[in-house]
Amino acid sequence: MSSFWLPANSVYPVPQPITEQPRFAACMVLAVSAYWSSANTQKTRDVRAKSVASSLAKFLEFAWMKDKFELSSWTKEDFRSLATELAEGGWQHALKIKDRLLEAYEKTFQSDFSMLLRPPNGLDQGSICTATFQAQLGTNVQGQEVKIYHKALVEGAPGLDSKIKDAASIRNVFAAIVPKRPSTSMLRETFAVLNYAYDLPFGLGLSALPFEDGHISAKKLGRPCGRTANLTADQAARLFAESFRWVYSYGPKIVILLGEICEAVIQSHEEGRVVLGHDLDDVLQRSSSRQWLDQHLPMPVKGIDVVRTAAKSLSVRELILSLMSACFFLAATMNARRKDEISHRRFGLHKGCVKMVDEVLGLFEGEFYVEKTVCDYVSFYVNKATRDVVQLLEGIQILFDEVDVALGRGDPTSLPARERSLFTYRRISRIEGIRIERCWFDFEGNRPRGNARRFVEFALGEQKVKITPHMFRRAYALIFYYRYSNATLQALSFQMRHHSLGTTFVYVTDPWFVADAASIAAAFKDGEAKRQYALSLEARSFERKLGEVADELLIETVSSLLAGEPSLGSYARFVRFVHSKLSASIKFDEASLREASIKISSILRHRGHRPLCMPHGQCMAGTTRSIHLARCNVKGGIGLDRSRASPTMCARCAYHYSNESYLVNIKSDLQRLLEIAAGPQSVEQKNAERSVRDLRRLIELHEQRLGERRL
Repeated sequence: MSSFWLPANSVYPVPQPITEQPRFAACMVLAVSAYWSSANTQKTRDVRAKSVASSLAKFLEFAWMKDKFELSSWTKEDFRSLATELAEGGWQHALKIKDRLLEAYEKTFQSDFSMLLRPPNGLDQGSICTATFQAQLGTNVQGQEVKIYHKALVEGAPGLDSKIKDAASIRNVFAAIVPKRPSTSMLRETFAVLNYAYDLPFGLGLSALPFEDGHISAKKLGRPCGRTANLTADQAARLFAESFRWVYSYGPKIVILLGEICEAVIQSHEEGRVVLGHDLDDVLQRSSSRQWLDQHLPMPVKGIDVVRTAAKSLSVRELILSLMSACFFLAATMNARRKDEISHRRFGLHKGCVKMVDEVLGLFEGEFYVEKTVCDYVSFYVNKATRDVVQLLEGIQILFDEVDVALGRGDPTSLPARERSLFTYRRISRIEGIRIERCWFDFEGNRPRGNARRFVEFALGEQKVKITPHMFRRAYALIFYYRYSNATLQALSFQMRHHSLGTTFVYVTDPWFVADAASIAAAFKDGEAKRQYALSLEARSFERKLGEVADELLIETVSSLLAGEPSLGSYARFVRFVHSKLSASIKFDEASLREASIKISSILRHRGHRPLCMPHGQCMAGTTRSIHLARCNVKGGIGLDRSRASPTMCARCAYHYSNESYLVNIKSDLQRLLEIAAGPQSVEQKNAERSVRDLRRLIELHEQRLGERRL
């Protein structure tokens, strides 16, 4: 409460903490308590309570500026006026932050904003000291609400070598600042928070409900909600491949290097030294793991914790953070999980969260907290890569735990498993060795000092892409649909021998697996009712994201066919037929190729066409009624039997589409079959010999057709 402020007004000439006005302070406490009692999820309750308190503080600041000292005096008209001001530019506009700063520039700060700023430091370009900013203006805006004034404050800070010093010029700089119009969702949340101040005990609250239909008002006044920025298939593939590189190639060496550092710290403690990290630079220099990493990483490892020449070398801490970034990406993407379900300090992945179910089948079970649906821990089947990620992270935590035990800091192993987060790390010090304070990993790939900055740079190179964890459920869908046609994913799949990619996209995307999951899990009888309930909810919630990517892939396929790009299969003939019929009534020129592709894709989608990716191409049959045209159709009304699908069967199917990318997979299958055919005689060997002959003829035919269509 002491961090919230009230500004100067016509009665009180100077700002004051909100705690000096007991009625306002009590109103905040009671309103937050009203939210607390209605919150139904423990995971978000604490964070949300802080947001509720912040919004209430800004509302009370607004009331104080208007000389409204009794909340019961607020009318419906007052709230309509507040809503209009918020819609114009958020709390910055409603609270007149720009005007208050300009007034304070001449009166309070004596034409110098320097006291509100932190000076630049290394990669940090400087920032506003929020606590000082709030105290001097008596305001409660913070974060991004304050950040937009940074440039103007620097211009008005002579101590930072500013070229502009006179008040008129500063006013011109501030005039160019226009607060962003708040989104519909932001207004909706703000209106909902203000409703908590209604009808509080002791007559401290509002006498009228501020916004009876807050969602309707927010939709009318707010900026339409934007969508999460999208990754392309190539970007998702590059992040995926980089993650595998860190987990399977660099990861074991990084753990060994960290183990050498931890061992040196423990040895220094046993020798009775006070400075436990006195020889860590020597340990780093001698390490064979560090030497191996120098040879394989894009830049050498030269620092323990912080590297000043940040663009040219890495530190051990940056290695750990990049490895955790790779682990985070793989765990989130392969299991279609949300950010906090992976890395939240209380509800994320924890010690022992993945266990072996059946060693022969290679079946693993992972325990995830599922937010937004069941709001509880649920076990799902996971692939080997997820198990490997968890084991790698557990190895890092074991090393830190051993240091704590050796140095007498307590025994972390005595804590419950769910309280032992896998996404925590320690700073490395030349004085303390391994510091006792835990640091929490947060996937930030865009900030100059973000935890995932290096990892994103290695994966995407010079591409300026804003990567956020919210993109990773889309990345799941992208990799699911492009895993057989994207060159990066193909190479990774062949390298990993399909042992991880082949079972990546099962429990959410495969309807047969969803249907059969009960029979698989029944053999183990472990919370099956909860598991099936969560599984069905997750499948439904993720269907929309998969549908979006499927629609994009359909448009991309149609566009490539209309553009005359080389293709295989008979689906091209069907698409061109639809295009010719459509062109008879609508004229499309070359400039409107995408428009035509979108229109035709919409027609196909309404007829039930939807891409299903296979190693040898895409099956576009979907749920179309004309399934009798499909080669795998089973007579008698049973439907399609895609288990019979193969390169040879699908080659002449009306719903089959393929191109050069898929031909790579067919040739890979040929190599695999050649290995089996060269083996000892058996039924499998005889079948492989027949398949080899068929595939060779098919590859020859495909290459001939592709060559003809290039001419």
